[in-house]
Amino acid sequence: AGWKLVDGDAMEVVRGTGDIRSTEEVGDAHIHIEWCAPAEVKGSGQGRGNSGLFIMDRYEIQILDNYENPTYPDGTAGAVY
Repeated sequence: AGWKLVDGDAMEVVRGTGDIRSTEEVGDAHIHIEWCAPAEVKGSGQGRGNSGLFIMDRYEIQILDNYENPTYPDGTAGAVY
């Protein structure tokens, strides 16, 4: 994906899709992410700002604009799959 770092540590918004992967394997980790929902709300349910942080090719931390999203109660932002 066409992501690039801004000021050395923040990722700039890009158009399109693609994964960002670390170049090293890690074991235990403390992960801090910050995200925001799209400024212009379009769509409903899973179609609103839906993404995820994938860890160790096994788990996903849900990143989802879940405001008034009736999809399922355990699928809100921060859910672990």
